[in-house]
Amino acid sequence: MLAVDIETAPTFAAPRQAEKFIAAMQRIAATRTPGTPVRVYLSAPPQLTDDLPRWQRRTAQVREQLPAGIEMLSYTDVIAQGLKIPDDWAALTATLDGLVLLPLRKGSRHSHVYRTGPQARNELRSLVAGKPTFIHAYEQGLVPIIDCYTRRRGSRQDQLAITVPKRWDRNSQTLKAALRALVPEPSDVGALQAAPTPHLAAVFKQPA
Repeated sequence: MLAVDIETAPTFAAPRQAEKFIAAMQRIAATRTPGTPVRVYLSAPPQLTDDLPRWQRRTAQVREQLPAGIEMLSYTDVIAQGLKIPDDWAALTATLDGLVLLPLRKGSRHSHVYRTGPQARNELRSLVAGKPTFIHAYEQGLVPIIDCYTRRRGSRQDQLAITVPKRWDRNSQTLKAALRALVPEPSDVGALQAAPTPHLAAVFKQPA
């Protein structure tokens, strides 16, 4: 049972969770090497990627919110590189710095609940514990997964329903921290360089 009001809460993360998440993102930014390419994978269902105008609009919206210079990869890009999904997904994750889910709404066009299939769920699970992960919602734009409420769905419990806060604030500190984790952080690098890459599973529960 949720401990927050689904109609008014700006986030589903507890204050302590948010604090730990922000600290973890700061460590990732501090250990990132300037000049190193940053790659973010866009996870989307065929219903979106096969609709070219719609897909181009959504990816343009994502690019507008991500820091400049980030390489965005989609399923099509990965296949063009000779990789197979899901067979080569584990190898691909080692080269990724973040993930953006672009799922479909669950229910009406005004719904704040999104649904993912088994592959997107697995992609999220493989990266959520150590990299910035977001959902791209129609009205709210990029929202860190930590601020959302995830539930298992489907007859095999291998799908996810992700609820985005209705009162989401684009000036959220968790979003700022997650975006900064995708670019080198020039301040205090010496102090944080030796800090281990955080394991975010200790910050919030992974989608099961």
